[in-house]
Amino acid sequence: MTLTPSSSPPPHYQHTTLGIAALEAGRHVMVEKPISVHKADAERLLAAHQRHPQPVFAAMFQLRTEPRYLKIRRLIQGGELGALVRVSWIITDWFRTEVYYASGGWRATWKGEGGGVLLNQCPHNLDILQWLCGMPARVRGFCQLGRYHHIEVEDNVTAYLEWASGATGVFITSTGEAPGTNRFELCGTRGKVVLENNRLTFTRNETDMVEFSRDARTGFARPEVWNIDIPLTTPPPSTRRSPRTSSMPSSTVRRSSPRPPRG
Repeated sequence: MTLTPSSSPPPHYQHTTLGIAALEAGRHVMVEKPISVHKADAERLLAAHQRHPQPVFAAMFQLRTEPRYLKIRRLIQGGELGALVRVSWIITDWFRTEVYYASGGWRATWKGEGGGVLLNQCPHNLDILQWLCGMPARVRGFCQLGRYHHIEVEDNVTAYLEWASGATGVFITSTGEAPGTNRFELCGTRGKVVLENNRLTFTRNETDMVEFSRDARTGFARPEVWNIDIPLTTPPPSTRRSPRTSSMPSSTVRRSSPRPPRG
């Protein structure tokens, strides 16, 4: 297998030529992100695999194997979160200095890297976002080029997302903000999942919020909730709960009463 090693990766613009050469030599290819700098180069690489379909060709998106994201996916697919209504990922802890961008002439250039924080730092996060929530139907992005650094590509981004279901989301990222934040929040009709500071929590509504709102007899009523701490490590098979018992990962559960009304 041919792999662009993460410990000493080649420049992005070499991914295309190295990948094509490996496929033509009959080698399996796993390419680090991004698979190419420009769309035309990516299409060349994909076409090379179509001409040589026997070798395995893949891109490296290893976050899909991390327990934290697998558990979030399980909550969504198992229906525990209900219908998705809102997503927010603030990931601004990619802080980089001018020295980082000056370390290679290809860095932070349209020609050599193809983009900035979205193409270099965030492909894994964007992959996880669509892997968990599906591909948005509409995206509107606000990208600031070189706001914090002497570079020609984006280093500060806010994007607004809409899904066909009506769910909305925001994706905010930057390489110029310190100390920065990494908070991933997904809200559904059955509760809210938050991943932050290496902790995964699920605030679960006892009743679907839409059903509760429809059937409530007072204006300020709220569903009762369970506060669940979900461990980020996967227990051995012998200690896992049977999937027929619950689709939620093993966890610590605390029950809370609704908050008093405000306003």
